[in-house]
Formats: sequence, structure tokens, C-alpha cells
Amino acid sequence: MPRWVAVVLGVGSGAVLTLPALFLAFVSAGGGHGDYFFARLLFPYAMLVTRMTHDTIGLASLAMAVAQLPIEGGVAGVAWGGRGPWVVGAAITGVAVGAHVVAFWMCGSLRYL
Repeated sequence: MPRWVAVVLGVGSGAVLTLPALFLAFVSAGGGHGDYFFARLLFPYAMLVTRMTHDTIGLASLAMAVAQLPIEGGVAGVAWGGRGPWVVGAAITGVAVGAHVVAFWMCGSLRYL
């Protein structure tokens, strides 16, 4: 499969998953009275930005949340769509997943500071 096809499939998959993920994040927010678990789990980078905006979810956070999954899908497409060894795709994916997990952990840790 050509790399550009893998990238388009990755970005498209991320775009399709964004709406259900945003719905889960919205439900877990509970109108501002929830625990934000799914928001922190699915969109940790956007939730980290809220720490700089006095814990408000503004336009920047929302834009990051909408763009995050398509970007991550595109990165996966680049990683797995090439003709290189599968270990390269696995390594890039592992780093991306690790960064996501660390950001999620930071969201939980920074809540109490």
C-alpha cells in the first residue's frame, strides 16, 4: 500500500473516531460537575492546556481535541504505510502511545496541585 493511502486512511479513521470520543468526553464532564475521566483519557493534550487557562476548556483546547485523533491517525499511517521494516512502525507507534499515556498521567497528577 502506498504511504499516502495509509496516511489518508489514518487521518480518516481519526476523523471518524473524533465525534464519538468528543461525546464520551462531554458526557464524562457532566456539565462541568463530572470527573472528566474520558476527556483526560482521550484528549490528554487538550486537557493539559486547560491548566494554563485557569481550568477552563477554551477554543484552543477544543481545537486541539478535534485535531488530535486525525493527527495521531496520520502519524500511524506514516509509521505503518512505508516499505521499511515493521519494527519502525511499531517503535513510532510505541512512542506515540507512550506520550499519550504520560500526558494522561500528568492530567491526573496535576489536578491535585
